Amino acid sequence: MPNQFIAHAREESGVWVAHALHDHLRETERLAHKFGLSFGSECWCALAGRWHDLGKHSADFQRYIRSASGFEREQAHLEGNPGRVDHSTAGAIHA
Repeated sequence: MPNQFIAHAREESGVWVAHALHDHLRETERLAHKFGLSFGSECWCALAGRWHDLGKHSADFQRYIRSASGFEREQAHLEGNPGRVDHSTAGAIHA
């Protein structure tokens, strides 16, 4: 996954598995759209789902996730991992 942006990474049976950012954002958009149908705001919810992790496109975040997960030895949104890179502000600014 060297040329793809990573949203999340987790260890499965001793191997690190990454979730591509593009796929993560599309899946979140679809799920948010579905939830929004119940109160007539599916389009706004879909946008919020699409934009919620835009900041993960930053070079700083990608270095962070790749370092923490071991991808290319270059840090991931890992639960309980010390250190964080702001990835939520970008989506709010975009909105």
